[in-house]
Amino acid sequence: MAKSSIAAIDCMNYLFTPDRAKEDWESDCDEFKIMERSIFKREPQPWPSWTPDEYVKRMDEFGVDKVLIASVKMYSWRHKKLMPGWNITADRTYEAIKNHPKRLIGLAGYNPLCIQESLQEIKRAVLDLGFKGVYVHTYGYGIPINDKTMYPCYALCEDLGVPVSMQVGHSLEGMPSDPGRPIYMDDIALNFPKLNIIGAHTGWPWCQELEAMAWKHENVYFGCDAHFPKYWEANVKHFVNTRGQDKVLWGSNGFDWGTYFDHFQELGLREGPLRKLLRENAIRLFNFDA
Repeated sequence: MAKSSIAAIDCMNYLFTPDRAKEDWESDCDEFKIMERSIFKREPQPWPSWTPDEYVKRMDEFGVDKVLIASVKMYSWRHKKLMPGWNITADRTYEAIKNHPKRLIGLAGYNPLCIQESLQEIKRAVLDLGFKGVYVHTYGYGIPINDKTMYPCYALCEDLGVPVSMQVGHSLEGMPSDPGRPIYMDDIALNFPKLNIIGAHTGWPWCQELEAMAWKHENVYFGCDAHFPKYWEANVKHFVNTRGQDKVLWGSNGFDWGTYFDHFQELGLREGPLRKLLRENAIRLFNFDA
């Protein structure tokens, strides 16, 4: 598998430790096991996992400079509770990344059912633990990304000067998909003009809505993660390669880095837009040292 010739920044990933993988595998929330069987047509397997040192070594092998680790707080639509293995505190993420601060960077999470507690955690994560933003996943809660219970999170992040990344597009898990319509980012961008917002997962099957939001709003970015590049629709490739090149970010969503880099070699993106996608836009958005 290919190694990136560009020191890539993975803007969308999850906690990689063995304890978290075990917790997810043993969970009574079976959304991901059902997804493996119904969507990917394979028997479920535990997520691969590594110690922090092993993970950074693996980053070196694939040419990945930095990885942003989301402290996701995913709610089960079917079981009406936070999902084991997907209810990650900022402190838990910090313990995994603290010895590699230049390589592993935290994103805090947000639970709209516990607003004040979540706001306190975000503030501490950013100000005390060095986290660079927040990641939100609203599908299981049954609320759209522009729901008013999300606004305290957006307001705090705007005040702190950190981006919010949010999954948009359909939900591959057994959860309603409408909460992630990218067009709902219109309200957020208008109401929080100083907040940088990332629409993760390409917005599929509403990719053009996400393109429209990133093209319209100075503070909206298009996240090219979760979907491998060989499956991108033609309009997504065109957006990345032309007018959207300054508004796109890459992430793996925890999938294999080498597969992404193989696909990028085959995709035929121009060198300038590819460099912006894999590195330069993330440096600018998250204020990383070049």
